[in-house]
Amino acid sequence: MLPRDKLLDLAFMIVASEEAGGVRVVSVPTEVVTRGAVSEPYIVTGRSVEIPATIAEIEGDGVVEEVNIISTSNNYRITIKSGGKTVIDTSFDELYSISQYVNWVSAVVDEEKGKYVLTLYNIPFSGGAVISLSPINVRRSKIDYYMVKALIMK
Repeated sequence: MLPRDKLLDLAFMIVASEEAGGVRVVSVPTEVVTRGAVSEPYIVTGRSVEIPATIAEIEGDGVVEEVNIISTSNNYRITIKSGGKTVIDTSFDELYSISQYVNWVSAVVDEEKGKYVLTLYNIPFSGGAVISLSPINVRRSKIDYYMVKALIMK
């Protein structure tokens, strides 16, 4: 069951993040399943992935609990679509600039290891979700690791 207050918190966080950092959040899914049983979790991981690439295609309704991306470069955009509509379309740097103000994104630069670590939390979706990464300023790039974890409602 997806609590109503959790959905409202996410909506407020997205609006606040737009005002604070100019992150392009085009729309928020309005028809997220709020009742019903949760099926098995959806989990997908990958290592050393060439981008542009689609890293997850999820069917149904639910919530993306977590997206982790680790890379030696911050030169990429993440796009999340729900039901064919773009929900999030922004770069690591834009998310980094708002990460201290919102609790749905954590963007960290690990200078010691030379890594950029991005984590997004609790993104609701309806009618399926597609998560993709694309390079900025170059035709191809590479990320070191990704993990997507979602709960799909029955």
